[in-house]
Amino acid sequence: LTTSISPNGKLALFSRSTQKGFVLAIRDLEKNQTTNLNIVTLPEKCIWLSDSINLYCSVPTSLPNGEYPDDWYKGLTSFSDAIWGVNIKTLAFDLISSPVQEANANIDGINLTLSPDGDYLFFINKRDFSLWSLRLKD
Repeated sequence: LTTSISPNGKLALFSRSTQKGFVLAIRDLEKNQTTNLNIVTLPEKCIWLSDSINLYCSVPTSLPNGEYPDDWYKGLTSFSDAIWGVNIKTLAFDLISSPVQEANANIDGINLTLSPDGDYLFFINKRDFSLWSLRLKD
């Protein structure tokens, strides 16, 4: 189990295994409630915004057969991700970028980081460890 705690410390982002792979969920630590986000990704492929409501996540466009998350951690499989914005209060999902369509690149995004002003999202492509950036605001 891996988690990512919100900046305010009240929420835990985690993934849980399912018969088809895994799904991302939020655990409200104060209310002791869990909400499935119904997206297939791992918490380490996401970053919280400072408001503890919004996330950016690198989400696989498809899930190859495998034992997850172990095969991914071991490097036995990789993903081709799209970048999504997620609002955990409204459960709104916004496609931010599709590197396959926009740059003809298969990106398995990890280590997501925001610039101090929030204008850019930086991440590493786990496939070749190259650094990528995505402009979020004009």
